[in-house]
Amino acid sequence: MPTNQSPLPVVALDLKTFSRQAAGVGRYCIELTQNLVRRKAFDYRGLSAPQTDLSLLPPAAEFPLLRGPYDQVKSSVARSFWALPRGLGQHQVDLTHCLDPLLTSYMSPRYKQVSTVHDMIVWKYPSVFTKKHVFMVRQFTRMTLAKSDHIITDSHSAKQDILEQFPQTNPEKITVIHLAASGDYRPQAVDLVEQFRTKHQLPKRYFLSVGTQEPRKNRARMIQAFKEMKKQSAFDDVGLALVGGKGWLQGDEDPEQLRRRGIFPLGFLPEEELPLAYAGALAFVYPSLYEGFGLPLLESMGCGTPVITSNNSSLPEVAGEAGLYVDPLSVESISSALVQLADQPELHQRLKEASLTQAQAFSWDTTAAQTEAVYRQVLGL
Repeated sequence: MPTNQSPLPVVALDLKTFSRQAAGVGRYCIELTQNLVRRKAFDYRGLSAPQTDLSLLPPAAEFPLLRGPYDQVKSSVARSFWALPRGLGQHQVDLTHCLDPLLTSYMSPRYKQVSTVHDMIVWKYPSVFTKKHVFMVRQFTRMTLAKSDHIITDSHSAKQDILEQFPQTNPEKITVIHLAASGDYRPQAVDLVEQFRTKHQLPKRYFLSVGTQEPRKNRARMIQAFKEMKKQSAFDDVGLALVGGKGWLQGDEDPEQLRRRGIFPLGFLPEEELPLAYAGALAFVYPSLYEGFGLPLLESMGCGTPVITSNNSSLPEVAGEAGLYVDPLSVESISSALVQLADQPELHQRLKEASLTQAQAFSWDTTAAQTEAVYRQVLGL
């Protein structure tokens, strides 16, 4: 077997979710990988997959890929049970980090393994997924918890959920490491925000929703709450911008009709436009039923935009005193929060300032440093 010539322990990062198409998990994989490689505390190597966005990887000289059959295997099952064990047997690796439970690799005991379990959503809300998805994620999560030498999770709320579902798990085996927003999410130049608003024909005052269409994102109640607010003539000038897929629409409503009612479906925006969308909004509205972390909250707050979010799961942990909290099951509660931020300039300014302060408490460099501390612990360094 090849020997490790590096003076540093070799840490292999599974890059199956290294893509912006993988939503929040993808952002976690991209940002954590880039920051770990930049810090150079370990000899980092990559385990690519067909889904990996190779264009976003650090330079090969800094972050070489360990080639193997996993390069061409899309299936999580085949990758975990066959491709990774077979491929990594050809390389000398001290530790692997699986960045999502569906990436758990069943390798020789000589490799230490750290895994990130982001949430317990398939236990909390199984009805919002297909039966196949629930079965697969539950099976992989169980095996991940059993096999891994250490577990990283995104929030104290998520850790508590794991321990409630798996009480036999040693709490000391789980470390909470918060995520952060990309450095792109910061206050934006006024003229650029105005150009964005003009381009998309948005009113000067608008609320923003960002996300893919999932029942747990609770967009239907949010839209109903907005319609309730609009019954008051004082808010005739206020709009609601929706970024993401349009599957949430009931029926085949014409976009122009929606715009006349103050609802602006923008579809998917280029990555560079998202900070402008946040920065121009009155508030980011995120009344999710459950989140393991809630990264969009930090993106909004980093841009100096207040957030309206749910009083459940990890969301208060992320938003802190910068959030205006609602009962996600109550249209009235959500509508009341919309009214407050549109009607109370002093409250809006206070939350705007608190948002910037709260966002500064999170950074990817800190996330990477805390992740390295877990590696050292597992390796006995």
